[in-house]
Amino acid sequence: MSKLSEIERKFLQLLHSDQEENVNLALEMGKGIPELCLKERLEAYQNLYRYFFGDTLLKLEAKHIIKLKLDPEEQVFSFPYPSLMYKVWKDRGIPANILGHEFVSDIKVFRGLTLLELENRCLGSLPKEIGELTKLQEIKLKDNRLAALPLEFTKLTQLHSLDLSKNSLDTIPQAIYKLAQLQKLKLGENSIKAVPKEIKQLKSLTLLDLSKTSLESLPVEIGQLKNLEYLDLSNTCLTAFPLVVVQLENLKTLNLNGNKISRFPWKIRRLKNLKELYISSYFWGIFKKLLLKYYLPKCKIHIKQRDLSDFISVNYLAKKLYKTNSPFLHRCADVLLSYQVDYNH
Repeated sequence: MSKLSEIERKFLQLLHSDQEENVNLALEMGKGIPELCLKERLEAYQNLYRYFFGDTLLKLEAKHIIKLKLDPEEQVFSFPYPSLMYKVWKDRGIPANILGHEFVSDIKVFRGLTLLELENRCLGSLPKEIGELTKLQEIKLKDNRLAALPLEFTKLTQLHSLDLSKNSLDTIPQAIYKLAQLQKLKLGENSIKAVPKEIKQLKSLTLLDLSKTSLESLPVEIGQLKNLEYLDLSNTCLTAFPLVVVQLENLKTLNLNGNKISRFPWKIRRLKNLKELYISSYFWGIFKKLLLKYYLPKCKIHIKQRDLSDFISVNYLAKKLYKTNSPFLHRCADVLLSYQVDYNH
């Protein structure tokens, strides 16, 4: 660690302390070291205080900085008082998405951020300044109004986890494909209709969530995501098993619940590492259940349904099979009872 970075670390620990004497010491310290950018930082803090508490301060004091509850290591940022902040914005008649955009511009002073939490903040867009937070490793943007990402997002080369669930996306933003280190990508509850072939560039992905989107199929390029372990395609518009999935040899969890898939190909046997499979009971007779379990003998299969008829029929048939003298039929009964039936009221 360089001398300057060591000084900056000590400065931030004092500035973000919960003791006024420490904060005041940092303010004095910053006046004599231009590299600490004290003026720019205090202007940002003053804006943050206005966002959170609705007060325009003539002078920012130690007690105000303490109230912001900033991380001493400056690695994590989240809203300290979200409910109060919403009340402030509403009382002032300011649209949350406009003020939120300004707020994101101000957090660029937190150069050491590794985690940024901006969930449920009514954000309609992100400013280009977010690209200056180059140490970010995880961003949580769930439940906003984002329809796109700025090109500067590509500068976040250390990002390994991105949650864009429940936004206003109708396509996957192009900037995401430049994030070579990305391991977890959550895009559920968006209006995404297709996955572009550029998805193959995300070689490091271990988790991909596309649940509750408008997907009808998957591109062949998704089969190149050899590190993928978790794939959620639940409640989409799939009507057939996407055959490209069998190329994902390291897949451990596959969620197809809520899709009207009535047949699984024999090639599903290639998913030798699959531990859990979630499906819905659409047109699933006893024979198909036996066949699927034959294909995936080591996989725990969860069947979700709207009533208990499947559970009752499986148990009834299993009891009948156990009463026979056939070891083979006994094995069939064991297979049937190995299914996990999730009853959905």
